[in-house]
Amino acid sequence: MKTSIYILILVLTQTLFGQTTYEPIFINQCNNESEKDVIWYLTDSSKAYGMENYESKSIELPKAGFYNLYIKLDSLPIAVEITANKANRDTIFLKKLELAIYVSNPPHSDYFECGNLANGKITDFYANGNLRTKGTFKDGQPIDTLFEYYRNGKLSELLIPRKKWKKITYFTNGQIKSILDTKKKYKKDYYLN
Repeated sequence: MKTSIYILILVLTQTLFGQTTYEPIFINQCNNESEKDVIWYLTDSSKAYGMENYESKSIELPKAGFYNLYIKLDSLPIAVEITANKANRDTIFLKKLELAIYVSNPPHSDYFECGNLANGKITDFYANGNLRTKGTFKDGQPIDTLFEYYRNGKLSELLIPRKKWKKITYFTNGQIKSILDTKKKYKKDYYLN
């Protein structure tokens, strides 16, 4: 009986006074070292957490549950499950292939791999081992179809380069989200249903 009461008291104190925190650990795939200066934040259905202090390594959360992790400002969110009353940590591999868009007339963009113009066949992976990006480049430009994937392994985007290019994006369930065709000069958006 005494043991049951002690266990009950322990569980109640952990529930009432325990702290739920989240700390992502970012790995630079170019040098396999931990990155410290990464802008990130979490969101739930009503609020963003961590935006008030970008220099923080971890953040306190009000409750356990599912959150979206945003890295930098242009990335797709990563679904994160936070468990109650403990320190939660994730290892996140940062992209080694980045798109730079220049404000110019006409607009121009280049892909960079580890800070250098992308050249040759390039593959990029998530920390879970799933493919993130696959393509062939010459002087920073894709010369063959560029494949981008969600963290769950499903296709998120196809970029078909040519003089007039075509871009197809997908929802996480595999359905087409949009088609942009510069040759035929149209863009079609689709609803998830």
